Parts: sequence; structure tokens; C-alpha cells
Amino acid sequence: MNNPMLAEWIYVTFKARVSRATLARLRNLPSSYFSHVDRSATKRRRVKSPQFERELREFFFQNEAKTAMADDVLLLKAHELAERLGIDATQLRLSNGWLQSFKKRNGIRSHTLHGEGGAVEADEVRDARLELQELVAQFTPENVFNFDETALFYRLAPNRTLATTIRKGKKKEKQRLTLVFCCNATGSDKLDPIVIGTAKNPRCFRKGAAIKGKPILYKSSKNAWMTSVIFDEWLHLFNMRMAAANRKVLLLVDNASCHKILRNLTHVTVHFLPPNMTSAVQPLDAANITRKLNVLEAVQFSIDAWAGVTPTTITNCWVKTRILGEKMLGRTRADTDYIEEVSSNEMEELTAMLSRWEGAVSASEYLAVDEDVPVHEPDVLVDEAAGSDAVSQDEQEEEEEQEPAVQPAIALRHCMELAAFLLQCGEQTDRERRTLQTVTALVRETTRVSDAIMAPSVHIPSKGIKHPLDPVTADEVRIAKQVLADAGYSSPELRYAYVMLFEPDHPTLAKFEAGELAEIPREIGALVLDQATNVTRDFVVDVVARRIVKDVELDPKTDGQIPILDQDYWDGDSICKADPAYVAALAKRGITDLDMVRGEQFSAGVFGYEGEEGNRMIRVLSFLKVENTHAMYGHPIDGLVAHVDLTNRKVLKLVDTGYTHIPMESGDYLDPKGASFTVKDNIVSWQNWEIRVGFNGREGLTLHDISFSDRGRKRKILNRASVSEMVVPYGEPSPTHDWQNYFDAGEYQFGRLANSLVLGCDCLGSIQYLDATVVDDFCEPFVIKNAICMHEEDFGTLWKHTDVLASPPTGTVRRQRRFVVSFFVTVGNYDYGFYWYFYLDGRIELECKATGIVFTSGRPEGEYEYATEMAPRLGAPCHQHLFSARLDVAIDGNKCHVDELEAKRLPISPDNPRGNAFMRTATRLKTESDAQRVAAMDKGRVWRIASSEAKNRLGRSTGYALFPEGQPVLLAADGSSIWKRANFSTKHLWVTKYARDELWAAGYTPNQHPGFAGLPSYVKGNRPVDGEDIVVWHTFGLTHFPRVEDWPMMPVDYAGFKLIPEGFFDRNPTLDVPEDPNGKDSSDLHGCCHAAKEPVTEP
Repeated sequence: MNNPMLAEWIYVTFKARVSRATLARLRNLPSSYFSHVDRSATKRRRVKSPQFERELREFFFQNEAKTAMADDVLLLKAHELAERLGIDATQLRLSNGWLQSFKKRNGIRSHTLHGEGGAVEADEVRDARLELQELVAQFTPENVFNFDETALFYRLAPNRTLATTIRKGKKKEKQRLTLVFCCNATGSDKLDPIVIGTAKNPRCFRKGAAIKGKPILYKSSKNAWMTSVIFDEWLHLFNMRMAAANRKVLLLVDNASCHKILRNLTHVTVHFLPPNMTSAVQPLDAANITRKLNVLEAVQFSIDAWAGVTPTTITNCWVKTRILGEKMLGRTRADTDYIEEVSSNEMEELTAMLSRWEGAVSASEYLAVDEDVPVHEPDVLVDEAAGSDAVSQDEQEEEEEQEPAVQPAIALRHCMELAAFLLQCGEQTDRERRTLQTVTALVRETTRVSDAIMAPSVHIPSKGIKHPLDPVTADEVRIAKQVLADAGYSSPELRYAYVMLFEPDHPTLAKFEAGELAEIPREIGALVLDQATNVTRDFVVDVVARRIVKDVELDPKTDGQIPILDQDYWDGDSICKADPAYVAALAKRGITDLDMVRGEQFSAGVFGYEGEEGNRMIRVLSFLKVENTHAMYGHPIDGLVAHVDLTNRKVLKLVDTGYTHIPMESGDYLDPKGASFTVKDNIVSWQNWEIRVGFNGREGLTLHDISFSDRGRKRKILNRASVSEMVVPYGEPSPTHDWQNYFDAGEYQFGRLANSLVLGCDCLGSIQYLDATVVDDFCEPFVIKNAICMHEEDFGTLWKHTDVLASPPTGTVRRQRRFVVSFFVTVGNYDYGFYWYFYLDGRIELECKATGIVFTSGRPEGEYEYATEMAPRLGAPCHQHLFSARLDVAIDGNKCHVDELEAKRLPISPDNPRGNAFMRTATRLKTESDAQRVAAMDKGRVWRIASSEAKNRLGRSTGYALFPEGQPVLLAADGSSIWKRANFSTKHLWVTKYARDELWAAGYTPNQHPGFAGLPSYVKGNRPVDGEDIVVWHTFGLTHFPRVEDWPMMPVDYAGFKLIPEGFFDRNPTLDVPEDPNGKDSSDLHGCCHAAKEPVTEP
């Protein structure tokens, strides 16, 4: 009996239709697949709750005809029903096994709702593959492309349903998009996808702005289908792209009527695939999304999904079609064809084992376990899906007038994303901002967002981690968030900060380097605020073991508050403008149009004001927007400051000194050879240097495992180097400014404010960028493109000597070069660049570049010592920028000590009869209290950090000297609030004994902290630091008395320090640096008159 006759017999006998393809597959299965089927009747168990069973069965029978029913829908309804009836779900054992038994008792089976696909005979597929293999063999895999469309029915119900009888498939929902993808066989060239809709300009696109700049091409046609015009336009552009790259490529496309070649193609060979063989020979064959979306969401989801497809996945798809012959099968065939290679004996054993369990699912059900996972509650899903069946054709075609329903979580997420976007571009009006804030507040207050939607499900950890110090990945962030959610910390009111790697301690890193750890330790810290309760908790999550290892509730009165959040930038402005007293104060100054005012939020500090203790506070200063966002700093509305309580969302206090003059100074702020380093797994190698590059949302750039290869021997210098904190204390004592003190790293988070750098502007030359992954307030990871810049540059003369006694005089010279690792951040009106320099001679330097716009205030007439007059009646207060560099030193090992070196004058004596003698003294800093020091430029004071174990060839300890710049320490008075809170800045040098969690110079949570956190608390125990594992902390910075030339845009000012080898090497380490054989220096910018010579050797 052949397949058609067998299908006819099944229909006559059982009234069931079975396709020829299904019969062909069943007849090809080995007999062992059916040998363990239990055909004997069994006694049906008595159900534990007849009422529960009856109501659930009625729910199913009432809804099975309305829409597609999935296992998860039925199981969710079972839990809901059990809760309503007061039945303990654990007694019913509501598991997948129970569900299978329920379905069996009630005659419910799983059926696939088939589409229009037809069956294809195996012989036809084999012949088609052979033909394609011959064609593809003429091209390299990189030059073989596939172009394919797929429909995205963004209101589509699941394609499987539960039913008591065989159900026919129904007409699919017609609200759809066509998605078009194209990529090559290796996955190295993924073209931007095309999205085709019915509307030329859907309302949800906001006139195109919503998709502007996205990697997508949006087109429209009457039925949202591909047309010959769209295909011809795309094909022409694709041909031009291949011509520009001088590539001859093969393009595989469906044999569809719209795929017409209307122009001459010079670099693209188009081959049409055989009809009805898409599933067999076309690599790109996508499925539908079973979720209800609007067009904009569908477009964004499509972009994200396409971006997430890896080259390995693409390669496997191509290999599975078997049209590439043996070119690539050798490395992926085992993965793509794994199921087919299981022997019949193995399958027989597996089937026998699985059949012993009650409710065991079939292989096909197991493989499709996640196809029908719902995203709505059971009744909502049924109602919406049933309702979508009744949508008329007219309603479906009115997309530009009818907006589809939007899920609350999506609405809130887009509100926050739009707010962040507008904040970055700075081009919105206050009316637009207030409108957005009102909408966001309405969504937040009236809707409880599903945690499952807000937090994406996580299944596997990141696979890219190769070292314990590798930066945190997006996968790890999601795992940490899921672990917290599983522990009950999940709410739309949660906000996250300091989500970053909790770095392993030194002993753990040593074990890893020695190969003694079975797995890479990965712990992530997070500070989490529940806005509903104003409770902040400090967590550490082990993302490998998936457990919480630290959970501490912070006391805001003693521990401080979570740092400034993105949302706070908007809330301060809106809360002020809703306050009648603030509006009246503006009116007194002649300002009635609130859109012309921008309230800038600033961290509040701690001053003991009534009502502030325990609440999250900011202070708001206002500016008049006359020209553009940046120019507002020329128009401060001085004499007015609002103390804003973010916890209770109100202006707690308004300080109005009555000063009403608004400066109106206008300002134009903008003027109308290959890399010699390598980067692998975040490790940078340049000349003799090796550096591991890291990044986190708080400090920004971090450097690890810094070592120098000294004549082939790798020598460690630093375990870790970073800028731990920065404080900006202002020196104006007026009531509206005496509170201004900002911790830019701890309160505002440097890393999250990092710039995306631009080639030719921020970085020049042969460079390489690194992206950085940081985390927003909702614990959602995002990538800052080009956050870190690395390049090499010439730095003048390294060393030079001319032998004037020779005839004629001869000389030799070498060029200095340095390797630069940098990043830039923008914190309000200021911009800071952090540049780490590594030189050929072993020296290390950190240079901080301060630029941007100086903070301004109204200035009284006459003499005013606290602010420089930048323009008529416009002042710039004096202030400081004080940084704390944390240097986890490891000079030839972790056991180190610090000596204070300084010059000493000697009096005339018998030993110094001429009085010309002077010397250098060395004082060992033995304890943490000894090692709190201030620079002394009059004595040439430096600090030598030396190994307590290693010696150089002269028998002295190897070391590096820290050369400070000698700028003043904190100038605020002893006992003041900022003196307590930024106490680290009262000394140029601190030395502490290493501890894993001692990372922050001003403490973990400096925002509204009462004081003496960080370094002052670390040194309370007065631990020994002589010959110990130590950390050196160096305070450096600028004391800025603004110049008129700093307005309106401040030229870069510099601060930093140097680490210079002091007995670390046995001799000059650059004697082996040759002259450029081409007669040019390392930057190829200037000529050099000397011919190449051999490296200089030591005399």
C-alpha cells in the first residue's frame, strides 16, 4: 500500500487526515520506535478534587474552540483555580506530569495547526542539493549569500492547541510585517534587515524618529509583502556594495514572482532555489513570534533578534542544508546533525527508560516545549487571542489610524528609554519633558508591571569569560538580576546602581593563575533601591553558583544613599515646577514661561537640615534657556535653590535670597602606519608592556596585571590601577552655593557617563577601540560603543648624546614613544578625560584632562573674592577637582613597603665646610597611621614603593617612585561637612593593607553619607604596612580659580602624577631601542638625519 492509499484508508476509517509527508516519515522510522508502546488498559486513578477537575475541564471546553490552547495556559489556569478554591497546589502536584495525566483522562491531545507548506519527496531534495553544491563550489563560503523573507504575525496565537477532537487550522491573523534577512555562509557579513509594513509612516514611529539611526530599512507595500520594486532597489544597492568591495558573490533567493532582476548585475550572481524546498535547502527560514506587538516593537524585536544571531548559528544553518558540500561540514556537521546520528539501539534504550515514568512527554513534545510559552495570564490570553480572530479586514488595514494594544511593561520601558534618549541629545523643550514625565508617572502609578516582562528570562551564563577579572557581561547581569528576582527581590519599583564585578582577592587570583581552580569565580555586586519603601540593599551574587552571598540592608542615616539615578535628572525639574513657591520665585524674577527654565539637579551633601535625614535628597539650581541647552550656563537664576525630597517627591525647602539679576552673557560654545600593539581577551601587549583592560559602571576604566618584560622576564608592577573617587568642592559661601560638593564617581558613576569616542576627534592615529558594557537603573545592560581608546604616539626625545671630541662630532638619539589607554566622561557641565601613559623606559603616568563649561552663578557688583567675573555680573566660583587614584601595587610581588624620600639641606660644619652639601633621606612608613602624608614641594618629597623581597643587581630593593604634582589638598575648613565626607582628600598619600572590599576612597555609598567613610575607616585598625600586601592611594588634582579665558568653553587643564622606576631595573631599559631604519620617528611625522645603527650596549 503506497502513501496516498494509506492516507485515504486512515481518513475513511478514523475520519482523520494525515499528510503524505507524515506517513513517509513514520514509515522510515525503525520498528524499535514503536516496540515499547503500552497498549494495555490501565485503571484510572481517582482525582483528588472532583470540583477542581470539573471546573478546569469546563474552562478548557469553553475556550478550545475560541483560540489555540497551549500547555502553559492550562497549567497557569490550574494554579489560579486551585488558589481560588483554597486547594493546596502541592497536594495536587500541579506539574507537567500531572498535566499529561489530566489531558489523558479528558481525551485532550496536542495538535499542530498546519500552514500551507506541502511535502517534498526526498529524491527531489537530494537532486536539488547536488545541483546547488556544484554551483556553490565555484565561490568561497564568505561570498555565498542567502536572501529570505519571513512573515512576522505580531498578533499571532500559538501554532499548537489542545483539543478533544481533531481541529482544522483557521485563517491566520493578517496583521503582519514581512522581515527580510540576508547574510553569507560564514556569518561574517550580516546585512541590515528590511521590514515591510502596510503603512508608509506608522503613527508609532513618531514620523520616523523612532527608527532613525537604527540598523533597519523600513519599506511599505499594500499587503506588507515583498514587491519587485523593493527587491530591485535592494538588489541594486547590494550589487554596488559588492562592487565597492571588489567581491564576486552568489546570492540564493526564493523562486518568487517578485524576485525579478531588472538591471544588469556586475558583481552578483543570482540563483533561484527550487520551488517548495524552502525548509530543506534555504539556510534562512525563520519562525513566527507568538506575541502581540505594535509595529515599532516588532521592528525593534526584529533588530535585536537579528543582531543576536552569531556567526556560528548562521554557519550551522547553512551546513544543515548540505548545499556547501565538504567545505565546512568537517567542523559543524557533528553539531547540526547530532539527532540524526543517534543509533536505533540508543533510541530504543532511551524510549524504554522514558516510558517507565507516568506522564512522560514524547520526543516531539519535548523538542517543542518552549514554542507556546504564553506572556499573558490564561484568561487574558484566551480573550485577546479570540478577539483577534474577529478583527475585520477594514480594521487590519487601518494601521495608521488604529493603534494596537500596548502592554504596560512595554509602555513603561519605552518611556524610560525615551527619557534617557532625550537627556543625551538635550534637544527637547520643557513642555515635551513634562509631558513625558506625566505619562511615565501615570504608567508607573496605575499599572503593576509583570516581573516576567521587565526581567528577561535567563538560562545560561556567559560563555566568553576566560579570566576572573574579565569585565561583566550582559548575560551575567541578567543572571544576577534573575537570582535576585528568584529570591523575592523583584518589583518595577526597584532601581539598581554599582552593578559590577566584585573582584576576587589576591589569593584566589593566584590559585587561578596556578590552575588550581575548577571554575572561574564570578561574583557581581549590586546596590538596589526599592522606591516603594525607600530601602536600599547591598547584594553580592555568585553568578556561577546562582546564589546570593551577601544581602545587607543599608541605614541611610549612617551608610548614605544610592547614587544619583537617571530618573532623578527629570524628577528634580518637574517637582520644582509643580511647587507654587518655586513658580512664584521665578515670577518675581519676571519669568512666567516655565519652558524657558531648566532646573539642574545636584547631589545634596549632608548639612543637618530638618526633614532631610533618611530621605533621598537633591538640590536644584535653575538656569534660563535663551539659546540652547549648553548656553543656559551663561544665564544662572541665582539666589534660588530648591531642596528636593525625592523620597516624598516634594520641595522640602526653598531658599530665596532675593537676588534677582540674571546674567545675559551669550556664548558660542562650538567653533562656527598600523598599530604596533595587540589586543587579545582584554590583554594589551605593546613593546615590553602587558596590561589587562577592564571597565565598570562606577570607576570607568580599570587596569589590571600591569607588567613589564625585562630582558625576557615578565615582572609585575601593579595588580590594579583606577581612579577610585573624585570630589569637586566649591568655595563660594553664599546660602545658595555653600552646599555644593560633588562626588563625581560615587554619586554620578563615571562608567555610566562615559562618552562614545570618535575617530579623528577624540583619538587620532593607529588606534583600537574597546566597547564597554554597563547597567542602567533597571539592571538592563547596555553597551557604550568605543568607550575605551588605545593608541601609540611619539613623545619626543628618549635620550641623546653628541660626542663633541670626535672629528667631526658624532651623536646618537632615540625617540621616546608611549602607549595610551583613555576614556572620557561627561558629568553635568564638566568633561573629564583620563589618560594612562606607558613609556618605553618603564615609567607610568596618569593624566586627567578637565574641560567643558565652568559652573556659573550670578555675581554681585564690586569686589567678590569667591568667584571670577567671566562676563558682566556672571561669576565662576573657585573650586577644586580632587581625584583619588587607587594603586594596588605588586613590585616584583605582593610584599611591598613605602619609603618617604626628601631632600635635606645640611649646615656648614667640619663635614661640610663650604656649605654646598645636601642629601636625600629615607623614612620607612611602617603603619597605616604613619602612612598618611602630605606632599612637600620645597623638599622634593616623593614616595618610593619597593619590593620587600626582590633586589636589583646592586643589592637594593627594586622599586618605583611616586612623584606628586604638589597641588593643595582639600581647602575646606576642618570639621566642615565636606571635610568629613571627603576626608580622603585631606592627605596626598594613604597606604593601607590590602582587603578585597576596600575599594572606595570616600566609601561605598558617598551620596548623603555623614562622613569618615572609605579611607578614614579603613585605617582605624592602624594595620602594619611594612613588608605587607599593600595598596597606595594618591590624592591629586586642580585648585581652579577660573580665568576669563575659561569662558565660554574651558580649554583643557591638567592634573596627574608619575610612577617612575627607582632601582627597578639594573640599567637603562631602553638601550636596545634602535633608531628608525627609515630615518623617521615612530609617528612618521618628522624626518631624522641619522642612519640606522645597532642598539647601544652598556659600557
